[in-house]
Amino acid sequence: YNRWEPHYFSDYGITASRDRHWNYAVYTNRLIIDTPGINNRMIGLDLYRKNANGLLVWETFWWDHAALASDSPWNDPGTNWGNGALSYFYPPRRDGLAEDPDYRIVPSLRLETFRESADDYEYAVLLEELLEAAKSKGLDESEARAIMDQINRFFVDSVHWSQNDAWYLELRDRMAQAIVGLKRSLN
Repeated sequence: YNRWEPHYFSDYGITASRDRHWNYAVYTNRLIIDTPGINNRMIGLDLYRKNANGLLVWETFWWDHAALASDSPWNDPGTNWGNGALSYFYPPRRDGLAEDPDYRIVPSLRLETFRESADDYEYAVLLEELLEAAKSKGLDESEARAIMDQINRFFVDSVHWSQNDAWYLELRDRMAQAIVGLKRSLN
């Protein structure tokens, strides 16, 4: 179920506030290794549009469990093994767990994608702040406002979104251009 539906907050008397809301992900297609990269990249803008400011992923630091199907995400990408299952980090050995603790890690492309997602979130917040500043000074912010409105266009509803990564990346570029343009106008 999705606790981000608008009725959840009113049903429980919760005041929606970006500084208090994080998304907590458990068993989601955003975590599996063979999902399209956009499913990880869009998280930043999804958090932004849901008025949240953080993401906690279940078992991000989990390295052992009784239900392990395999002990190496290098050999079995579908393994339940720790961070390999979440595809953020891989263990340094490709042939299973080391006999002695080995705390080296190998970051994955998925981690880099999440990093870009954090930047997407920051772009949206920065653009929102600049839009408010432009509005307070009576500047024309209609083009930048239209770009912000495009964020919601990407998401069909709270659990479905477009798989059009080219459009998403183009949106990010337009957000960056709007940020630069508004900063120039405000100075």
